[in-house]
Amino acid sequence: MAAAIRNMTPADLPAIETIEQRVFTEPWVMGSYAACLRSGCYARVAEDAGTVAGYAVLHQLRGEAEIFTLAVAPEFQGKGIGTALLADLMSEANREGAFRVVLQVRSSNDHAIHIYKKAGFVQAGVISDYYANRDGTREDALFMEAMLTHA
Repeated sequence: MAAAIRNMTPADLPAIETIEQRVFTEPWVMGSYAACLRSGCYARVAEDAGTVAGYAVLHQLRGEAEIFTLAVAPEFQGKGIGTALLADLMSEANREGAFRVVLQVRSSNDHAIHIYKKAGFVQAGVISDYYANRDGTREDALFMEAMLTHA
């Protein structure tokens, strides 16, 4: 992976908004990212040659961490950027003493599910009709978790 991972800043929000619109049917509003930055979420950006290629946000509370979002621009997918962002989030959760990391993922997103399983996530449940599709239908989310061990 050629991309460098760094802290997200408010200056990244226009690029993040563009990626959100391209990869999600229900994109976050940029105010949500700004709120995450203000409240101390662990927010990271993968940058390739000065271009925001992907980003991720982790929230931690009382020993548990939740991956709020992880996205990679379509033209950068398949280059290990999502895997690198996930590893960065997992390392941070471990450093901060989280015992578990959780997330939700579309049941049809086989590529992301594969990456999460390789990182130690297992399916812990299903959330029916969680995601909206562009055609007006709804899709289930898989609720996944990974337990962390601290040496």
